Amino acid sequence: MKKRQKSIKKTIGYILVLLGIAIPLSAFLMMSYRNFTGKKFYKVFLEEQKKISNTKRIELENSINAYNDSVSVDAYKKGNNSSIVDPFVAEEYQGSYPSNLDKNVPFAYLRIPKMDFYKPIYLDATWEHMDKGVAQVDGTSLPVGGKGKKSVIAGHRDWWGDTMFLYLHKLQKGDKVYIERDSKVLEYEVDNFEVIDPSQWEKLLPEDDKDILTLLTCEPFYPPRPYRLLVNCNRIVKDENNNNSNDIEIKELKEEKTDPEIKKVNMIIYFISLFGLISLGFVLYKFIIYLIR
Repeated sequence: MKKRQKSIKKTIGYILVLLGIAIPLSAFLMMSYRNFTGKKFYKVFLEEQKKISNTKRIELENSINAYNDSVSVDAYKKGNNSSIVDPFVAEEYQGSYPSNLDKNVPFAYLRIPKMDFYKPIYLDATWEHMDKGVAQVDGTSLPVGGKGKKSVIAGHRDWWGDTMFLYLHKLQKGDKVYIERDSKVLEYEVDNFEVIDPSQWEKLLPEDDKDILTLLTCEPFYPPRPYRLLVNCNRIVKDENNNNSNDIEIKELKEEKTDPEIKKVNMIIYFISLFGLISLGFVLYKFIIYLIR
């Protein structure tokens, strides 16, 4: 009886050790998987964009323009839209979009070279969408560029199995941010940072004659995070007479360097994932040997 009790304790011990390794390991494996596959899915998205017919492209552009007109500077001045909902406190909120704009497939891609960041942009910043990537906040412009437009892209500061916007504070004035869609790229440059209260939705409103991309996440770096960090980026337009003059083809973009600290963190994540898998396999092997003896 004493031997049986000892065996039960040892069995429970093995199970607890396996769980202790497996639970945190699953998060690191997910982070490694998303880091490795980010560029792959990005390339798949670009290929799928090329397959869109001209007829559908025209229909989409008409819907995009109609939506953006409804959240324009003039629309807000006329009181057509009263507020923008903070996506991090309104889990059940669902935005309203034209029916042919599918909210459940990526609308565009956000690329931030300094962060080695490749994430799909979904329409409507729900928690479901921000679990899969980043998302445009309803009531702000769709990320297609244009004067008088401000597109706000929200992402979690970190999330289970993904670093998301964790290192957004590493960006500096002049760093490049790209929106890529329909085989074209919109080039933006970081201009300034703001820390606001979630109720200050007026900070997300468009500005006359400015083409702005705002990256939105929670602040500060460590939880709890009661505030919001805004990274405001201005569109780079090389020809003032042509607002789309820098919509160059994506294949022409040059690779830019990733921040060394972020690269180091990614390497640590890969190492922990590999070490965790080896440890889990070793303990599981010892447990199986123990059970069959």
